[in-house]
Formats: sequence, C-alpha cells, structure tokens
Amino acid sequence: MPVERTLPVGHQYTPYNTPYHVVQLSVALLKATLHEIGPDNYPFRYYDDFDKSKVAIDTVYNKEARIIGNKPTIAIARGALSSNPTVLGDRGHESMFQDKAIKTNIVQSSVDYRVVCRTHAEAEMLSNEIYNFLVACRTRFPEIMGLVQVTGINLSPVQQSEQDDKIYLSTAQFNFVMQYRWIEAKKDDIIKSFHLFLRCQESDKEREIYNEVKEE
Repeated sequence: MPVERTLPVGHQYTPYNTPYHVVQLSVALLKATLHEIGPDNYPFRYYDDFDKSKVAIDTVYNKEARIIGNKPTIAIARGALSSNPTVLGDRGHESMFQDKAIKTNIVQSSVDYRVVCRTHAEAEMLSNEIYNFLVACRTRFPEIMGLVQVTGINLSPVQQSEQDDKIYLSTAQFNFVMQYRWIEAKKDDIIKSFHLFLRCQESDKEREIYNEVKEE
C-alpha cells in the first residue's frame, strides 16, 4: 500500500499555522521520508500497512494506535508552548480608516520524536536517523510548516525504561518559532453586531445589556 503523499489539511480542531498542525505535518513528512529513503533492505522502512511496515509512526494523541512494544516506534508530540509580544499591545497593523485591527504575537514550541525500541542499539540507530532527517530538513521546515525559523535540534541519550527494562527510549526534538496573526474587531463593530442581534430577538433583557455596553 503506497504511503499517503498529501499533507494533512487544517480544520477547526487543528487549524493551519498552529503548533498542533506542525505536529501533523511532522508525522506526514517523516512517514514519506522513511518510505523512500535508503536501499531496499533499509531496516526502518515505513508502510501504511502496519503488518508490512518496519516501524510504527503515530502521534501520542491517537488512543487507537497499535504501536508501543509491537515494533520500533516513533511517537510524535508537541512540546511546551510559550509566547512573547512583538510590540506593545500586540499591534500588527491598525488604521483609523478601518473597522478592524490586525494583532500579532510570537509563539515558541517544539516537536518531540519519542523513540521506543526493544534494544539499545536499535533505539540508537533509529533516533539518529530521525536526528539526521531533522538536520537535513531544517531549512525547508519554515516554508513547509509556516514557521519563522527552526531554532535548534536536539537528541537525548538512549535510556532504559524505568517501567520495563526491555524497552529503550530516546527523544529527538526540534524547536521552532512561529507568528500568530489575528483580526480584532473594534468596539463599534461589536456594538453594531449586538444591535443587529437585538433587532432580531426583541429581548428587553438583552436590550438592557446593550445599553449598558454602549454607555461605557
């Protein structure tokens, strides 16, 4: 079964240009890479057919995934989020001739590739393959994923699991910066929308609230 080549599409739960959509793109790109890379006997070849695939790749959010312990596993997750203002009041663009203001903010996060294998050597080799993939693709990620930049790539040492001494773990990670942009309606816009709603509802209570807001 051929690997799916199309990248995930953003929707209301994972919209474009958000950190979780970056996770979705990371899953798709790694699957495509491990499907195509290396010679025919490449030990970490990925196929959509779980029984045929040499590795399992999924997000940590998929509770239906048949991955941990069955074969070498790569579980992909979003790291911590932080944000920093670019300018006072998050102002991106504002004009006295427009009814809306464009706001902006810088968001920092990471994508973690958690490798789970049955032997130390296997975990070492697979995690290094992912690290090499990240290094090779770091200059392309901003264009593909809508990032400002990739700020760093890390690979942890292989460690034995504390819960199961037959499982070995390692984590590859890339840190990134992206820019949020959103449109903020001005107060007059909100009042006009509320007024239109009241005209349809004819509610005394809501009209009373409207008058209080208008007088502020």
